[in-house]
Amino acid sequence: MRRRFAQYRQTGAYRDSQAVLGFVVIALLFALPILNQNRMVLGVDAFFHLHRFYDAAMQLKTGQFNYFVSLFGFNQSGRIVNAVYGPWFAYLNGLLLLLAGSWVRWQFWSNFIIAFGGLLAGYLALRWAHVRRLYSVAGSMIMVGSLPGLSWFANQAFMSVGAMFIALAVGIGIRMLQQPNRPINPWQMGAVMALGIQVHMLSTLFMLLVLVWFALPAVFRAKRPVLMVLNGLLAAGLALLLTVNVWMPFLHVNMGNRLLRPFIELRGDIPADTLGFTWDGSHNLSLIAMALIVIAVAVLVLRNQCRPRLDFTTQWTLLGGVLLVVAGSQLLPWRMIMKDADNWLSTFQFALRFGIPGLILIVFGLLLWLQQQPIAASSGMQVATLATGVLAMGMLFTPMTDKMATQSDLKTVVGLTAYTRPKLTVKQLVADERRTDLSRLMLDGTQNYPDYLPISKKTATSLTDKDWYTKNGLDQAYLRDIVLNRLPKMKQTVVDGQLHLTWQAKRATTVTLPVVKYAETTLSLNGRMLNNVKLSRIGAPIVKQQAGRNTLIMGYQTPGWLPTTQYVAAISWGLLAFGAVVAQLRRFYKEKE
Repeated sequence: MRRRFAQYRQTGAYRDSQAVLGFVVIALLFALPILNQNRMVLGVDAFFHLHRFYDAAMQLKTGQFNYFVSLFGFNQSGRIVNAVYGPWFAYLNGLLLLLAGSWVRWQFWSNFIIAFGGLLAGYLALRWAHVRRLYSVAGSMIMVGSLPGLSWFANQAFMSVGAMFIALAVGIGIRMLQQPNRPINPWQMGAVMALGIQVHMLSTLFMLLVLVWFALPAVFRAKRPVLMVLNGLLAAGLALLLTVNVWMPFLHVNMGNRLLRPFIELRGDIPADTLGFTWDGSHNLSLIAMALIVIAVAVLVLRNQCRPRLDFTTQWTLLGGVLLVVAGSQLLPWRMIMKDADNWLSTFQFALRFGIPGLILIVFGLLLWLQQQPIAASSGMQVATLATGVLAMGMLFTPMTDKMATQSDLKTVVGLTAYTRPKLTVKQLVADERRTDLSRLMLDGTQNYPDYLPISKKTATSLTDKDWYTKNGLDQAYLRDIVLNRLPKMKQTVVDGQLHLTWQAKRATTVTLPVVKYAETTLSLNGRMLNNVKLSRIGAPIVKQQAGRNTLIMGYQTPGWLPTTQYVAAISWGLLAFGAVVAQLRRFYKEKE
């Protein structure tokens, strides 16, 4: 037994397992402040995602399922969010919430999982790019700790979650240049892209951007470029197969409705929406990240003086990173670019987001450059690089713990864009974070983001900066028509996957109902189906109530092909996982022989 263990210690798998164990410890330490303080971090996007996960949790708990509309979250408005925003990931978080039993424990475990996932993904991607193990450990910590992506832990912005998949895409892209005999492993690339689509589509756009950047020179350096293209197409087909449960419902909703895209900084508010930096990274970038950018520029400028000479792969990686960082900075005229809502660049929403893949590329490029230097083998350089990673992770504590500190201003705690119920105090909010009754926190607040609401053709073609966060903005219309719109003695229940809304009226008159109608939404008022119903700016039905008791039954015409997409995606993932296990076992026994 001792002999076998001694042999195992000499293998790469043992050293990899040490790194994984270290990531578990780091992620636990990182999430511990939530348990120590016994309170949550609620940032600018918190309530938007909390309502998503609460809806999924209650559907799982009650067995009242509707894949498209929100039956429990978002004020039980029948609003479509999860179906177009990582549905399986939402249900996984809903399951985690039920298992955790309270919101504060859910955030502890979700932060642990996301921190561990980010560290592990960065490590794997760096190893794919043939970076040494110790430098891969340090690099993964630097990427998680120094990115604008840290915003999940401080503000619950989802790009932090997507950053781990962008790192995997970078690792795959670098291997395109390093392995001209087989630039693309279609199974690996397809699976990574599918993971990105399953969790966050916007991050997948950055992943695609990264892969295209590396594919441009790789196809000319490949030994068999035709085979590379075919493998790329195979990877794309695999990704579509693994995510049929995402893109088919997404197309279904978008083909029948004009959905309001997420908020775009049409005003071109440069100081707020381009890359900035502070010591701890609480505003986009830390000083560590800024130092890495400066070093990357210096290495590119002095590439001909580098000894050994800077190879093409490292140069291309650093160049891509610097260009993306520049794209997210004030050096581009974003005030002019974002002026037009139909501009394709506005899909990325904020300029600073280009800094996320940019900084990941820079970390990869600098580590590739560093390990080529004679000093890379010295223990001093290895310790210094590892210490930089530890410092980067440590800096994440500051913006987190600041939000958990004894703050008395509610708007400082939950962010300026959140609506909270009248007379809510921080003390009551913290108490509701700890309760086993998950609905209490949902009653405390919501985000009046009007994302994915159905709007008219006229509104869609005439969007301006005044349609968001102004006196007459669509967010205010959502707040007025849905969140604050309480009809007399109103009750909301869910029966057979349909929302039942009842209220009392003193007289027959026209009212706006606090629900959202999409093209496939069905409405029955007092036993009569409503067709061609008039809608408000954000899709709330305007109907004529009767005197006395009124009952609205809201359903959704779920397409018959929906279950098939779920089965196809689930079976595809199962077969892929089985194939991966078989391949690993074959590799293990081959090495053993």
